[in-house]
Amino acid sequence: MLFASGVGDDLFSRNGVDYFSARGYIDFQIIDEIGIQWGHDRNFIGNGMRSLFLSDHSAPYFFLKLNTKVWKLHYQNLFMEMTGRHDYLDFDGLRPKKYASIHHLSINVHKKLNLGFFESVVYGRDTGFELNYLNPLIFYRAVEHTLGSPDNVMIGLDWKYLFVKKWSFYGQILLDEYSFSKLFSGTGWFGNKFGIQAGIKGIDLFTIPNLDIQGEFNLIRPFTYSHDTDIPNYSHYNQPLAHPLGANFMEFLGVLRYQPRPDVFLKANVLYAVQGLNVDTINYGADIFVNTSFIAGNQREGHFFLQGNQQTTFLADFTLSWMWKHNVFFDLYARHRRTKSDLAPTWQASSMVSLGMRVNLMRRELLF
Repeated sequence: MLFASGVGDDLFSRNGVDYFSARGYIDFQIIDEIGIQWGHDRNFIGNGMRSLFLSDHSAPYFFLKLNTKVWKLHYQNLFMEMTGRHDYLDFDGLRPKKYASIHHLSINVHKKLNLGFFESVVYGRDTGFELNYLNPLIFYRAVEHTLGSPDNVMIGLDWKYLFVKKWSFYGQILLDEYSFSKLFSGTGWFGNKFGIQAGIKGIDLFTIPNLDIQGEFNLIRPFTYSHDTDIPNYSHYNQPLAHPLGANFMEFLGVLRYQPRPDVFLKANVLYAVQGLNVDTINYGADIFVNTSFIAGNQREGHFFLQGNQQTTFLADFTLSWMWKHNVFFDLYARHRRTKSDLAPTWQASSMVSLGMRVNLMRRELLF
């Protein structure tokens, strides 16, 4: 699908914003156990509303994905070509390219427990895609060390546990960079970069069919996803590939879903987040696009969670959707958002109500 606006009007050329979004891929099975997706779209890894590994927040990108399902294993290989910066052109008039290779291995350890192991590498090369990262086996860190490269490698663990009937506990742990000896030293070493997610989900609440509830907590340390050069940070087209808030924050999310009839859908979201933002040119670790090469030896310690200009965000929204005909929806949407920071101690609030119609389209939520 393609969206575009005209640029002929002189006023629009000076003050307007032009954009397009193209998405589509082919999906086929090589054999029963191996499938391929190839095209231009977003991907998501995880069980939550957010993902610390890979979310569908950013713009679409070109990718090749291999899904291998054998026994209790689901192994995913994902190779991506992305845009390094949207505000810069190379000498040939093209925006710089960056690349990513991702592995995710999911194992059904028990009928109630699923464990996943994640790793990714993001990098830039003048010569294009690094062929060594086509290695389909897990453990990119060994490949990176062999190359002697400065690439951005991350690893992670995720899980989903059905602890009682119709209730599940899920989460993720992401390690971008860390030193075990400095992790508990209390010195605030900037390189201890990690993220934690914990969530709970229940269906048919109070034995009411199709009444579901979900709660989630996310925490990401300062400087996570950033790198000491511009290109390998964990982003595409100047948008984060994981959490839309970037880093140096904690967040609570809640959602209530109810489908009283086959053609009626209700959903309510609540968000509360606290983030330590950068102040002027001082990098406190929230902006993943600011590289960390400025951090000299005597500045590598003394960095703590939620440092900087603390901003508090509260958001609540409600959606009522009615399916008039097959895949023809009318949506009533209401939203309220408030923010307050150390530099602006009074609440800044905005509210909106909208009524819309969509045909054969999913609603995209913007919870931030």
